[in-house]
Amino acid sequence: MIRPAGTEPTPEVLLSCIKEHQREIPRLERLYRYYKGNHDILHRKVENPLTPNNRIIAPNAYYITTIANGFTFANPLSYKGDNIDNLVQENKLAKTAAHDAEIGEDLSIFGRAYELVYMSKLPYQQVKLNHLDPQSAFVVFSNEIDPEPLFAVYYYKKIESDGAQDGWKLNVYDANWLYLYDLKSLTDLPTPESQTPHYAEQVPIIEYKNNDEGIGDYERVMTLIDAYDRLQSDRLNDKDQFIDAILAIYGAQLMDDADKAPEVVKLLHDYKIMDDLDKDARIEYIKKALDETSVEVLRQAIKSDISKFSLVPELTDENFAGNASGIAMEYKTLGLKWLANIKRRMFKKSLDRRLQVMNSYMSRLGRGFDWTDVDITFDDALPVDVMSYLPYAKDTLSCKTMVSFLANKFGVADVEKELEQIAQEQAETDQRQRNLFNNEIPFGEAEE
Repeated sequence: MIRPAGTEPTPEVLLSCIKEHQREIPRLERLYRYYKGNHDILHRKVENPLTPNNRIIAPNAYYITTIANGFTFANPLSYKGDNIDNLVQENKLAKTAAHDAEIGEDLSIFGRAYELVYMSKLPYQQVKLNHLDPQSAFVVFSNEIDPEPLFAVYYYKKIESDGAQDGWKLNVYDANWLYLYDLKSLTDLPTPESQTPHYAEQVPIIEYKNNDEGIGDYERVMTLIDAYDRLQSDRLNDKDQFIDAILAIYGAQLMDDADKAPEVVKLLHDYKIMDDLDKDARIEYIKKALDETSVEVLRQAIKSDISKFSLVPELTDENFAGNASGIAMEYKTLGLKWLANIKRRMFKKSLDRRLQVMNSYMSRLGRGFDWTDVDITFDDALPVDVMSYLPYAKDTLSCKTMVSFLANKFGVADVEKELEQIAQEQAETDQRQRNLFNNEIPFGEAEE
């Protein structure tokens, strides 16, 4: 959301911003519906109530978000730099890894995500990260060459003790203050209640974008998702219509009285025979020819397009056979890696703002750090053919680098302790070798 530089969050400005954000809600609600599996096909109606109306969904939106977010954020971000022990400890207390995964999920679904960075209450204060629903939060930026956040808004329903809703609450943050407002409805002017300093030294609500356009991972392929749902549903409808085919009788009359029709039909259903027919009579079912081959070709084409244009591969596809080489697997996941790189580039820009706010809070408590010295790296959450790389790694990488890499893959938490253990085992081996050559241990006897 854009406003002129210097715009203050007055009640009139806030009302216009909320109205603008509300116009975006139908899009956000639809995206979230698809993630939950509530696709448009579930609301399809047919004019003839006797016509089959199967409504089958394939949760492609959920699959795309799960794979894209898992690849990008399943492994925790790595923070490195000089004198950042306080930051590392603060991230552990704030459970940043789980929080980043929540932000990544919102990015994949909505194309945008929001978090509030704040300090917990006394007696022990620490930085806390609160994930905000994109349907209830937004940040207003200046219309400059380098847009800066002017203020941010989070609004939520005011709930009484009996569970009834009684208006709305509005939290507004600028660079210095938290303003609290009360609203009767989202079309009324907010009523100021109070203001308090927040000490973040900038707007503490951070906006993250999935890409430059703020589009979700499956938003571009939603028409293909709908087409896949319709095809699968109509496929079952054709099956039902094939089963419920009409019986046509030529050259004979099955019944004279329409009132007896249900009884005759029941006898046919139970005994599966008809007698006393003329020899020239002919009986057959009127049924629709099913071209399963063409339908399957179309299904595979739509499925391939969903994967192609979302950049998320179908991991259960036969192309991901277990005997595929590491290089072949990397090419098959190339699109997913490009997608992840875009997400990470945008995430890193907003993450710098988070670090600035965290440093502002922590500096007031004597635990500050140099946020410009923090180096953040992401780790792809894909299987790695480690054995194919080991012959090259042994001659090109240091022991510590190799141990750090393998420790991450095998779940070893303390790399330094592992290095000490390796050094100790190597020293013991060297000592045994020296004792052996010095004849202190008879050849073939074990050292006790």
